[in-house]
Amino acid sequence: GIRPDQTRSDHQTLGPDLDSQKMMASLLGLLLLTTLLQSSIAWPDGHPTDLCDQKEPFHDGGATTIQGGSTSFRVSASRSKDGCNVRVCVEALSASSQFKGFFLKGLRCGRKAPDFADYTGSFSNGSPGTKIICPGNSSVTQTTSASISSACMNWRPSGMDCSGCVNFCATVIKSFSLHHIDVCQRVMLQEPTTMPPPMLTTMPPVLTTMPPVLTTMSPPMPTAMPTCNSDPCAENGPCPNKQVCRIKDVVCVQAPCCPVAQCLRGCKPRKLKERLVTGNCTSIKPVARKECDGFCSSETICQAAKIKEKEFAFRCEGGIKMKLPVAIHKKCKCQQSIAMP
Repeated sequence: GIRPDQTRSDHQTLGPDLDSQKMMASLLGLLLLTTLLQSSIAWPDGHPTDLCDQKEPFHDGGATTIQGGSTSFRVSASRSKDGCNVRVCVEALSASSQFKGFFLKGLRCGRKAPDFADYTGSFSNGSPGTKIICPGNSSVTQTTSASISSACMNWRPSGMDCSGCVNFCATVIKSFSLHHIDVCQRVMLQEPTTMPPPMLTTMPPVLTTMPPVLTTMSPPMPTAMPTCNSDPCAENGPCPNKQVCRIKDVVCVQAPCCPVAQCLRGCKPRKLKERLVTGNCTSIKPVARKECDGFCSSETICQAAKIKEKEFAFRCEGGIKMKLPVAIHKKCKCQQSIAMP
C-alpha cells in the first residue's frame, strides 16, 4: 500500500503547480481588464497627428458610425465682412448630446463627399480644451476625453485670397460605440458687390465758322447716361411668401450694367420625407421631418432656433433593429452663432 510519507511528498509536489496556475489566471485577467479600459476611450487626448487624412477613429467592438449630425450636433460658422476671418464652432444641439471628442477641418468645396486630404486654410485661438494639429495648422481636436457641449476656434484662408467657398467638416465622438462623420457647414467667404452708377457727363458747345457769314452753333443739350438704382431690392418692394431679396450677378455686355433683384427662399423649415441612412443603419420607413434651409443676409446663416428630437426605427447591419433620435427643426432664424472677437 501507499505509505503516509509518500502521500505527503506527492501533495508537496502538486501544491506549487496549483499556485502557479492561479497566479497565471489572475495576471491574464488583469491584462484583459487593462486592455478593455484602454480601448474604451475614443481619442482620449485628441486625434492622432499621424492620421490627419483619416476622419474615422479605429474602434474595435462594433462601433456605430452615423453620417451627418443634424440629429445631435452641428458645425456653425460666422465670418467677418471681408471674408478673411471665420469663427467656427462644433456644437451639441441639446444637453444630452455632449460629446467626448472631435476632429475639425476646413475643406475645399466642389466634391460630392468630404475629403479630409483636400484641406485649405489654417486654425488658431481655439477654446480651452482644444489644440491645433496637422500640417499648416489645418485641423483642430480636443485634448481630453471629458464631455463638452461646444468648442470654437478661428480660421483664415490660405494666402491673401479671401473669396470663394470653404466646407467646414467634423467628426464628432459621442461615445466609444457611437460617432458621427461629415458634420459640415458650407460658407461663402464674400458676397458679390454691386456696380456703382455711371458718372453724368455734359457735352461742351462747339463753335464753327461757316463762310461767308460767321455763325455760332448753339451748344447741344446736356445728355445724361442712364443710371442704375443702388438698391434694386428696395425699388421692387418686398418679396412675397417671406422670401428674401438678393442681388443677382449680371454679365455686363453694354453700359450701363445694372444689378438685378431676385426673390429667393427665406430662412424657414423645409419639409422632407425620405429614408435616412446613418452609417450602417437605414430607417425602416421614410422619415417625415423638417430641416432649416434658406437665404439670410450676408453676415448671418440660417440656423435652427427650436429643435425637437423624435425617435424612429432603423435597421442596421446584421438585421439589428434599433431606435435612433432624429432632430426636427420647429423654428428657424438668421443669426450668428458666435460673434467675431
